[in-house]
Amino acid sequence: LTDIPESLRRERQTSNGAVVTSDMVARACRMIEQGELTLPEFISECERQLLAATISQSDRPAAQLAERLGMSRRTFYNKRRKYGL
Repeated sequence: LTDIPESLRRERQTSNGAVVTSDMVARACRMIEQGELTLPEFISECERQLLAATISQSDRPAAQLAERLGMSRRTFYNKRRKYGL
């Protein structure tokens, strides 16, 4: 946990309203250390939650959501399909 930058360990709110806390990172680190979770699984779950929150909190067209998330429209559609959103 000490290797993670302080800016990521503090509680903060993302632009779409989701709250990211150091508790979440600390919990994930413990789960990874205990073999209950892998880093790719953690990243995938964070990505799924962020996409779901962004989609549910906005009525903007997909192209605008993709741009807001910093990805191409194609990548956005592929990730929606991957996570069943």
